[in-house]
Amino acid sequence: MTLATKSVDSGQITARQAAGIIEISMDKNLLKQGTPNIGNEVLRLCEEKIRKSLQYIKHSDTQGKSSLYLIRDDKMVDSRVTLETAGILYRYGSETIEKKEWLAVGRLLTSTILNMFADRNTIPKIFAVSELQQDSNGDSSFSDGTMSMSEIYPYVEPLQTWYPHMEILTPYCIWTCALSVDITSPEKDVIDITARFPAGSTHYMVITDIPRFNRIQIYGIDFRSDPRFETYNSSGYKYDSETKTLYLKMRHKNEYETVRLFTGTARPPAAQPASAPEQETSGSQPQPVQEQPAAVAN
Repeated sequence: MTLATKSVDSGQITARQAAGIIEISMDKNLLKQGTPNIGNEVLRLCEEKIRKSLQYIKHSDTQGKSSLYLIRDDKMVDSRVTLETAGILYRYGSETIEKKEWLAVGRLLTSTILNMFADRNTIPKIFAVSELQQDSNGDSSFSDGTMSMSEIYPYVEPLQTWYPHMEILTPYCIWTCALSVDITSPEKDVIDITARFPAGSTHYMVITDIPRFNRIQIYGIDFRSDPRFETYNSSGYKYDSETKTLYLKMRHKNEYETVRLFTGTARPPAAQPASAPEQETSGSQPQPVQEQPAAVAN
């Protein structure tokens, strides 16, 4: 009997850890050459551990319908752990013909958690099943907090990494579908907003608590504000000075693009030859300007 078998057999691992062992067995090609395979007996014991942690519960607020929960300590449910385990079991049943029943288990675990959002407009992170049975109106206050939909989405669509979510970079609040956003101040009176998104694709960002600025650069070129920026086949922006909210459209030439804001004293605009007015064509972004007037507002 191997150490792994002893650990599983003696109940020293959790259902989530058992699911992790199953996941490793499916990803054996990622392990170092010579690593022993996880035997069928270990997998059987892992399945047994998970099976003992599953519980069907009927709720009075769902007309007697049953839900499937992954229980720990005989009473608690961890939503994040449930979704992680459900994803592994769904894959296990999908990739292993003789294990198809686990596909249904994974799907039901996921739908049980998601149905809580439909019933209560929130999903608690950790809760006792008794809390759900007592709360038929969705008014419970869960002491361990709740999960946002942007936290839940990766478990529902694990292959989709570009999804709308909120990022808090104090004092800024960002609504974006970029994989990552970073806001820095490399020098005085300068704010850099760097977003990661597939090159050649376009996305939008809404950023709050952006201080009033006098110039903005995209691709290192000064841009002017235009309320029609969404209709142009290029990057653009609109700034609401009353709410200090910046609306950005980013068309990525590269995976990482940086928007630079200048918040210091405005530079005087450069003189423009009378014979060379700025051109604007339908379906394209207004021509970038070399100097930005002092006020950038709505």
